Parts: sequence; C-alpha cells; structure tokens
Amino acid sequence: MRIAGWHGTTLVDFPSRVASILFFAGCNLRCPFCHNPGLVLPDRFDPATSVDFDDILKKLSERRNFISGVVFTGGEPLMQADLSEAIAAVRGLGLAVKLDTNGTWPSRLAEVLGQVQYVALDLKTSPARYHEATGGMADFSGVQATLDLLRAHQVSYELRTTVVPELVTLEDIEALVPLVKDVPLFALQSFVSRETLDPAWSGMAAASPALVQEMAALLATSARKVIIRSN
Repeated sequence: MRIAGWHGTTLVDFPSRVASILFFAGCNLRCPFCHNPGLVLPDRFDPATSVDFDDILKKLSERRNFISGVVFTGGEPLMQADLSEAIAAVRGLGLAVKLDTNGTWPSRLAEVLGQVQYVALDLKTSPARYHEATGGMADFSGVQATLDLLRAHQVSYELRTTVVPELVTLEDIEALVPLVKDVPLFALQSFVSRETLDPAWSGMAAASPALVQEMAALLATSARKVIIRSN
C-alpha cells in the first residue's frame, strides 16, 4: 500500500465530520491541471516518504475522541490492491470513511462501496472532452458507470468539478446538467494557480466569480443542491 502522507485534522473534507486524511500515491489519469503531480507520476514519488499504515492506524486510534472520520484520497485510492483491508481496519476503529475517486474504476468501487459512508466523484468536464481533460487516459464511460452505481446504492455522495479555464466552459456545464439530475450535492471549485502536472497550466488565471456563479445556477436546475467551495 502506497500511502504518501496524511493530515491529522480537516474540518472541510468530510461533510459534517472532523476527519483525518490519507493520501495514496498513484493515479491512472494525467490531467494536465492536476495540482498533486507528486502523487501521480511514479518518478516524482519518493518511497522514503511513504507512511507505514500500521503507524497511521495507531495515530488514528489515538485521535478517536477528536475525529469521527477518515478521508481516503490521492492520487486514486481505488488503484490500491488492498484498499478493502485498509478501509476495514479504519472502520474497525469506529471511524467513518470517505472515498475520493476519479470515477474510472467502477468495478473496484463496487467491491468497497458497502464499506464506505461517503463518496466524492470528480467530474472533470463534459463527456465529449474527457479524453482531453484526462491527458488522453480516459473517456466518460467509466465515470458514467460509477455515477449509475452511486445512484443505485444507499451511500451518501457528491459530485464535484474544478472550473479549469478552457477545459470547463459554460457549454461543458450545460452538457453535464442532464447527467446530474437529482444528485444530492454538486460542488464547484475554482482552479487555483500553483504547481501542476503540466507546467503550462500552472500560471493560468482562475475563472471569474461571475462565471462560476452562472455555472452554479445552471446546475441548480438539475442537482438537488449546488455549492461553490472556496479553495
């Protein structure tokens, strides 16, 4: 298991819970705007910085009176072959689990969905532009299967999109509107200029607040609740 790091406390990453975060190394996508290249590219990952899972469990056990959940994020956690065992170990401490996923591993999600309490699914852009947004690594079919799985399962979930200029336009949001009908929560967040997988994207300016608000209004015609998250 490749745990690249952990953060002891978050008040915003697991709705209604104080939680810790586990960061898993490795991702099957190559989104040029990704701000975690150290978790995505094998040559950027230093094995010496890996965190031992047993040590993490001890730390989580010590924090049980303070936290009530753990966020599994990445990278892409579903790439971990022993993810189910890791979730079971955390659940054994009496802690809820939230899973962040890019949605391209629906079969693996199906294997662990009964173990988690919350799922956050990234929607990169409109289906027609998925190949472009993921660095040529995925189309929308797996994401659609993941969304169908979440709809059919009794698990709390949200969809979220980072409004990356040029990759997420108003037209792209319009294309997503019919796909997100009645989803419980859709979160928009602005792109932040910082280190990115493709350096050409690192200096890009964020979309205007007015545009993000317009996107939120469009999505609100379909999703049950739409929020704009600050970064």
